[in-house]
Amino acid sequence: MRDRPSACCNAPPEPAPRSPPPRCCSDGPCVQNLVCLQLCNDSPDETACQIKCGDRYTSGAIEAFNTCVVSEKKCVPQRVDKGVFPVPPDCAIDATFDLNAFQGRWYISAGLNPLFDTFDCQAHYFASPEAGKVYAKINWRIPLVDPISEEPDFAERSTMQRFVQIDPQRPGVLFNGNNDFLHYEDTWYVLASKPDEYVFIYYLGNNDAWKGYGGATVYTREASLPEEYIPELQAAAEAAGLNWADFALTDNTCPPHPPERTLPQRLEVGAERRLQEVEYELESDLRSFGRGFTVLEKDLSASLRAEEARLESGLQALTAEARREAMALQEEAALAGKTIRRMEMEASMGPWINWIPKSWRPVIMPLPEDRPSFMHCRTIRSGMQVRALMSAAALLLAMAGGAAAAPAPGGTRQPQVQLQGRFWPGSKDGGLAGLPQWMSWPSSTAAVSWEGSGSVTVVLDGSAQSYPDKWLPQLRGRLVAYFQFVLDGRPDGVVEVKSTQQSVTWRRTGLGNGRHNLRISKITEARTGSAWLRSVTLAPAGRFLPPPPTDGGVTGRRMLFIGDSLTAGAGNIGDKTCRLLAADNQNSLLSFAPLAARALRSDFQALAWSAATVGIYRLKDEPTWSLEQQHNWQPRMRDLLPRADALAPKTRYNMSAFVPQIVVLGAGVNDFADADLSASSKVVSGPLAKLPTMDRWVQEHVALAKQVRAAYPGAAIITLAWPLEINLAGLRSWQSNAAYAQWVAAAAARLQEAGLQRTFFLQLGNGEMVRNDNYCKFHPDVKSHEAMAAQLERFIRGALPGF
Repeated sequence: MRDRPSACCNAPPEPAPRSPPPRCCSDGPCVQNLVCLQLCNDSPDETACQIKCGDRYTSGAIEAFNTCVVSEKKCVPQRVDKGVFPVPPDCAIDATFDLNAFQGRWYISAGLNPLFDTFDCQAHYFASPEAGKVYAKINWRIPLVDPISEEPDFAERSTMQRFVQIDPQRPGVLFNGNNDFLHYEDTWYVLASKPDEYVFIYYLGNNDAWKGYGGATVYTREASLPEEYIPELQAAAEAAGLNWADFALTDNTCPPHPPERTLPQRLEVGAERRLQEVEYELESDLRSFGRGFTVLEKDLSASLRAEEARLESGLQALTAEARREAMALQEEAALAGKTIRRMEMEASMGPWINWIPKSWRPVIMPLPEDRPSFMHCRTIRSGMQVRALMSAAALLLAMAGGAAAAPAPGGTRQPQVQLQGRFWPGSKDGGLAGLPQWMSWPSSTAAVSWEGSGSVTVVLDGSAQSYPDKWLPQLRGRLVAYFQFVLDGRPDGVVEVKSTQQSVTWRRTGLGNGRHNLRISKITEARTGSAWLRSVTLAPAGRFLPPPPTDGGVTGRRMLFIGDSLTAGAGNIGDKTCRLLAADNQNSLLSFAPLAARALRSDFQALAWSAATVGIYRLKDEPTWSLEQQHNWQPRMRDLLPRADALAPKTRYNMSAFVPQIVVLGAGVNDFADADLSASSKVVSGPLAKLPTMDRWVQEHVALAKQVRAAYPGAAIITLAWPLEINLAGLRSWQSNAAYAQWVAAAAARLQEAGLQRTFFLQLGNGEMVRNDNYCKFHPDVKSHEAMAAQLERFIRGALPGF
């Protein structure tokens, strides 16, 4: 009779005397892993289910158990797949691959094998201590569902791997072997590479559990796969016998953990809902299923049912135990917090410096050898304890990442600034930031909180010489921006900042020493003017605190609006007496975009620029300017998407810092204005003279949508169509307005034809708009923006109920 698995993994291995591995049956994650594997039996995709169990649960006991039953005792037969992943021909391997260029941070932006290659947040770091060798710090996330709140969450995984170029004549072949755990070995074949842009890798692997697994990944410097690489990657895949259509894009946006309830609340709920796990007898055979994990074939459901009655009576005792665990977890949290701060210090020394073995680090920076792990810093006895510890770890990670960064005791003297919208230089990871910050985009908002000070002073700097990119010196003397201040939830003034003013001060005193919250919002668009938020200072006794979470920080919702003057709210607080659209008759916070976002309790960014177009550059204002200056002043919307600073075309925003689930395109109205077009723009004759052709405009609109999809692969895209026959009545010909309505509808249809999933079309209805007899220069007033926001909100709630 074959040894039972429990005996196999608990008996001291023979013949060499050594300490037995930990008992799987007394280790919470190990038992949970085995039960999870059992539940995979007879599932439609059993192998994928089993691998996900191995991904979800990790511990030293699991590793020791797998080593024992798979490698040492050979309790599990090796799975062998012949020919599923063949060795690629030499002609398909990149003979020009330069290992020295494969350094620093790279993202897996596309993968072939859904079991191994398409995890979220795959940021890998590479370093080569000597010629022909590279070490990789590999990070990825495992999707989870919080067992208490049922919110989607994740667990972070990481490992170190070592690869060697075994044949100098074949630089595109890298080997990873001589590993103790399951004796696994991988061979990487570089199918194609472009220095500092992408590396396309096909791999084959073997271990004690599975011989012949494989897959392929695309490494890119950018977090998402640039669309222009795809033809080259497709050709390389075909040369190796792969089908590019089988690859899937990955999500490297790396959002933070969902908002957490307090730990005592979670433990109390968990004690009521979760059963204390029990040691099970593990009988029957084991079989391999992939990359070092095992699966149980015995049906444990009867044992589970038998235990439920006993466990039901133990809930009261479990609740008391949960409270004791909460106190113990506080000590663990303090220890983990020290580790996080240590990690942050290491990161400041370079992204890979402390992940290379000490014997050949280029720079030595010793770390404590007993560095604790969130999951293994103490014995875990129950599934409830595992979940509680993961909750504490998630909270600490969120604190470290900046979503709710914890101050030093009593707060800090430096502002902890919460940014909503795009700023320059902004925040590295989308969390809290420091000062100064350049505020150019409409509706961008900076928030600070403090206590212990009855006064606060804010300094803004609008001087044109402060611009990050001085691309338009002709405008220095005529720009003006307006900033709205909201103190403790109440409006507290609007400040005008001119481009000739180096220092504009807003100050309040007599506030009391309790907690205060201040929001500073730019309510005008970039082309009218911008300014630096230079400083926020308190009285000597004051201390800055983390601001309260935004709506999106609570709900997890994020929206991006791309548009023109209608999205910017131009003229919305003016009336028919206004002589021109200007900063003093605009409040971007009262545009339909922020109004809809607030109604949906979503964070948002508004990339809006009056006179921006979809497919043409308008040549109208300032005819003495160079062509580049005119393009900067009258940009296309495709030009706006990558910018960090609206007024600096060369600045680049960190697209992974804010990843929307919905993108709203309010695009194209200005393409149908009677404006002079550049020579490259084709026009039609007759009543539609000076307009781009339908085919040209639709192609440009589709290109804009594809650019958005490449930046945010998972986002829904909503194309808006404005009722121009109302708000532009009397300004443009009916032929022009009709052409706009027809062509934007054609563009929406073309997106569907092109296979872009999750694209929607919304025609803003005439009944939702008021007559334009009191509009400022034919631009909707606040009442009309409120109507548009309400219609957009209803549409999103109906079309995207999961948002």
